[in-house]
Amino acid sequence: MQDAASNGDEEESLWIWNHIFAKSIDPKRPDCPIQPFPNYGYLEEADRIWLRHRFTLWAKSRRLFFTWRFVGNYLWDTITHRARYTFFQSRELSDAGLDADYALLWRAYFMWEQLPKCVRPKCEVRKKLQLLRFPHTGSVIRAVSADFDAFRTFGSTGILMDEVAMQPHPELAFVAARPAVEDFGKLTGVSTPNGQNYFYRAVFNAE
Repeated sequence: MQDAASNGDEEESLWIWNHIFAKSIDPKRPDCPIQPFPNYGYLEEADRIWLRHRFTLWAKSRRLFFTWRFVGNYLWDTITHRARYTFFQSRELSDAGLDADYALLWRAYFMWEQLPKCVRPKCEVRKKLQLLRFPHTGSVIRAVSADFDAFRTFGSTGILMDEVAMQPHPELAFVAARPAVEDFGKLTGVSTPNGQNYFYRAVFNAE
């Protein structure tokens, strides 16, 4: 992990976001599916690590909430900072974009919709480009597939790569992503295990 600048104001702002405003939806709770994040200590620690380090990898299980949490963190980053350009990447564009329930960009839009109207910023939805744009900051979140060439020619302030271990060419995707966030951006990789492949070796520093 590589250090990035952080301060108390950022930590406080992200804490308020995740404890007061951010909500996820859980289909396994049909009685009340839309809920704030649970107050789990590992999520608090994950937020601190995410703020302080530019490059992080996270092994998860199905119920660890990491995908929801980091989607929310990047949404917070996008609506509270100017000129952000964030990519959400998954195995297929359908897993990353707006058109499928629980895809990454779909989750960000869902979380935006749950914000109280008094604090909800304007959001422009551009389905053809699979992106959300927030005019008040000029910031963008865009979905891309696991094509390792997806980041070519782009500079980015943030990349969330989901289910990295399941992607067809995870090592090439990382190689392509690093220049996109060079000097400033943040790269976050999340995945359930899939044997001792590239993601496993990278997480446990086996190579």
